[in-house]
Amino acid sequence: MRKTKLALACTLILTSAFTKAYAEEVKTKGIEVTATRVERDLLQVPVSVSVVSEKQIKKSGASTIGDLLKDVPGVEVNNDGSQGLKRIGIRGEDAYRTLVLVDGQKISEHKSMSGTPMLIDPASVERIEVIKGPNSVLYGSDAIGGVVNIITKKNADKPFTADVAAGYDGSGDAWRESAGVSGKVSGVGYRFGAANVEAGNLRVPHKVIEGTSYRQKNFDGLLSYDFTDKVTLGVNGEYFDSDINSTTEDTGSYDDFGVEIPVWKRSKVNVFAELKNLTDTLARVRVDAYHQLNQKIMVNRIKQSESSSSTTVKTSPKGSITTQRDITTSMTVNSGAKNTILTNAATAQTEWTLGDANYLIAGAGVENDSFTSQTTTKGHMDMTMDVTMSGMVNQNVHQNVSRDVVNNRGILSGGQKTIYGFLSNETQLPFDFVANYGLRYTKVKSNADTNLKVNNLNGLITSSDTGDSTNNRTVFNAGLVWNGLEDTAVRFNFGQGFRAPILQERYFSTSMGGATVYGNPDLKAETSNSYELGIRHASDRFFADVSAFLTKSKNFIATKETISNLQALRQYYNVASAKTFGLETVLSYDFEAGITPYTSITYMRRRFDNESSILGATYDTNTPKLIARFGLRYEHDFGNWTLNTDAYARSQSARNYTKVVDDAVATTHQGGFTTGNFEVSGSFGEKRQYVVTAGWLNILNKRYYTTDAIAEPGSHGFVTVSAKF
Repeated sequence: MRKTKLALACTLILTSAFTKAYAEEVKTKGIEVTATRVERDLLQVPVSVSVVSEKQIKKSGASTIGDLLKDVPGVEVNNDGSQGLKRIGIRGEDAYRTLVLVDGQKISEHKSMSGTPMLIDPASVERIEVIKGPNSVLYGSDAIGGVVNIITKKNADKPFTADVAAGYDGSGDAWRESAGVSGKVSGVGYRFGAANVEAGNLRVPHKVIEGTSYRQKNFDGLLSYDFTDKVTLGVNGEYFDSDINSTTEDTGSYDDFGVEIPVWKRSKVNVFAELKNLTDTLARVRVDAYHQLNQKIMVNRIKQSESSSSTTVKTSPKGSITTQRDITTSMTVNSGAKNTILTNAATAQTEWTLGDANYLIAGAGVENDSFTSQTTTKGHMDMTMDVTMSGMVNQNVHQNVSRDVVNNRGILSGGQKTIYGFLSNETQLPFDFVANYGLRYTKVKSNADTNLKVNNLNGLITSSDTGDSTNNRTVFNAGLVWNGLEDTAVRFNFGQGFRAPILQERYFSTSMGGATVYGNPDLKAETSNSYELGIRHASDRFFADVSAFLTKSKNFIATKETISNLQALRQYYNVASAKTFGLETVLSYDFEAGITPYTSITYMRRRFDNESSILGATYDTNTPKLIARFGLRYEHDFGNWTLNTDAYARSQSARNYTKVVDDAVATTHQGGFTTGNFEVSGSFGEKRQYVVTAGWLNILNKRYYTTDAIAEPGSHGFVTVSAKF
């Protein structure tokens, strides 16, 4: 712990001394981002945004999107008990409150204990924009913590290009390879890509965690045609398929615990039309219609054994009898689910130039999710009893009992339809001010039809539950950017968040993860207000981006214990309000010698104000106070090739989590950590189109955790090679 505190203190000192940054992709101005739903220079964007560029993705050893985001300020990555399934939270909010988009289109999730996954391979990705803070005005429900917008690769402008890549990651014997072709001929644009990852079990310090292997396959494609320089029509699609194993190191009283997801795949087809500069006023029209299928097959495996022995002596005038009984009972419970989410959606966005001072964005859309789930729970008991009698009577009895004790079957179905419209305007004001303001109306209608059959020791129970609900809300945002200093922008932003409960939280029960949680049809939608004050500077050598933020949330949805028919159950409730505040600092300076010291530091506190009289208000919300990366990069051009090195450390402070368990307050503690890492890459060719990168991560083999399920990888190396033709 002392080492962690010392490392974090050194980080703060280095911040003052060097003023540096991790975010390589935003160290200079001129970077275009779509955080405001249109392309804008990063310096002019009124919100806090981080970008992971194609260059970073190419050099990275990452096999999942989550691995690419672990150093983004304000972002926490949840490994969810496996190395193949990562989810992220932004500024203290978890994955339920983080909106995941692919090309601006939502990945839906309605039955999960952990939130929305990122079902796409990095090989298909051009860049990733992480937009922090409530952005419900521009992006809709679920964007309370922020937005992850994964932007896929498009066609090249010349007739033909090809790219190939391969890599190895020693943390789990993971091999990955990818290839793609793209181009444009006579107005026809095309791209086709494929990727594959095969990974064994995760290696943490001093052991291998069984049940953490995974594989994933990914295909993407695009075809478009430019009818004129103003009109483009096209179709694009993605296919992602994975087989994931997950577990936890802390199995409690279980002999065996694991989660197998032999199928988790996402497929999408999108048809689009884009029209540009139609009139002096109408700058752009974009229309999309897409069909997306998300399928998951999941098995939760639990095994628990118990042994007991007893000895009795019975004495009579004729003598005594000693009876020895040895009983072993084993209970195995397998819970399974086959979930399907079918999304059909249509969206439209228009952009208008209103005079010299206003740029208006107007959009609308409808998204319809149809959900079905086939659930099963099977419980089997094996009991072995050995009875040995000695004395007047000598007898040995061996008995086996094997039977099913639970056999539940259920079909869950439902839907969620979202209709929205939004307006967002940018106004040029005097004295170098730019105002951004807008509103969005969202209506979310949910319904469910549940049929459940239970066959247990008490007989057959059949139940049917249906329901429907509607949430609608108008949210607002307002921001101001001042550009009165060269290469510098000062920003202030206010935004409102809105999140409607998913189907699981309202209607369904789930037993995945070792506990059963029931839905609550009376849930209210979550809401939030957020404030941010920041300054961004991007000159030729010096980059700085500092943001202070405050978010207040209401009607926070979580689980708590309730009593039904004299049984203690866990159910979703609006249990708390939350307040999150903090400071994000990203700084770097490029010296003429090619040396760049940099750092990225996030200080954050999160408080829950619970309705429960037992817990009350607490800052023990599983949120570390400090997360930091600091290091030193070096770049030198040798004429025919360019060398890049990066020596850096990652640090995180300790975190505590307090919750109510069995009518008592319990606190878990997870210690802080600092790891040392080194990466080196060489770029070759006239356009530096050939890249070889190698690295050694967690050099000192530090055992540490970012979540409670499993440890992070131990000391390991990686290598990746890529080429573009």
